[in-house]
Amino acid sequence: MAGSVPHQPLAAAERLARGRELARETEGIFDRAIDGGRVTLGDALAFDYREIRGAEIATLGHLFDVSRVPAGGFDPPKYRTRYDAAVDVDLQRVMDAIKAREPGLIFALVIDLNAYGPIHNREYCKDWTGVRDKDLVGNRIKRFFTDQRVLVRGARVGLPQAASLPDRARRDDFRSAGCDLRGSDSARADFLVQTYARDTGAVVTALTAPIFVKGERWGAVLLGWNA
Repeated sequence: MAGSVPHQPLAAAERLARGRELARETEGIFDRAIDGGRVTLGDALAFDYREIRGAEIATLGHLFDVSRVPAGGFDPPKYRTRYDAAVDVDLQRVMDAIKAREPGLIFALVIDLNAYGPIHNREYCKDWTGVRDKDLVGNRIKRFFTDQRVLVRGARVGLPQAASLPDRARRDDFRSAGCDLRGSDSARADFLVQTYARDTGAVVTALTAPIFVKGERWGAVLLGWNA
């Protein structure tokens, strides 16, 4: 009887191909939401965030149990955008599909140019417990990943002019800094691989590659695996 073949981790080129695939899937989700009138292109491209507090906490109830969330909000804070409710469920579905095909991946998600993640893998969308250490690891949706500049650099891959911008910049700030936000062939070819320590303590190698919505730069895919 033949023995089982041990799992072989993906080579760098294959991981990049998975990242490009997630970028295409994400662009398709945004395109369908825009074409279907569920969100406008301006909403999708606006870096406009509001913290989720009070009565608005209940709007996340379809994603996880929010009964233990205090009225003052989440720690760390979670944010709404003009578009996230229109795409978060579909994004999570394609992100989880990519992650499931490669057990070596710790996460597979998308972040905008300010390293905001509108949704995360189902594994990181657990019911809110009120215990900070548990929730920091188990519920990572709708938050900024700016505890290290590594992920901000990753989100802005291919935009060296953005190095001087703050973590939370407006779209006009990118343009004023000289960033070309159009989806040219050369811009689509960019990618970046970095190693960093997450706020959970894990050391991760992360790959980022650009995402464009209707030909305009939105953010990047983010794939991570054990360093």
